[in-house]
Amino acid sequence: MYKKDSLPIGLLIGFIFTAASSLTIWLIIGVVGFAPLEVPGKLYFLALIPSIFVMRTAMKKHKRIKTGSGVLLSVILFMALFFIALHYHWI
Repeated sequence: MYKKDSLPIGLLIGFIFTAASSLTIWLIIGVVGFAPLEVPGKLYFLALIPSIFVMRTAMKKHKRIKTGSGVLLSVILFMALFFIALHYHWI
């Protein structure tokens, strides 16, 4: 997987996985027009699943606590940005 156990690497990995998942979901919503229950913003929570899986793998299987904490921090930051975007109707 990766050799170093550090918080910045975890943040970077978390943001990469979350950004890639968000972009994929954004493209699916834009192309297909898929909006269940008239709230397409809820689909962006699916973008957190790969990051949470990476966090669990880093912490449990590889014993990289600092890296897993960095991924967790990126997930929390993404969720905060998500709720701010929902509040101001950016999504």
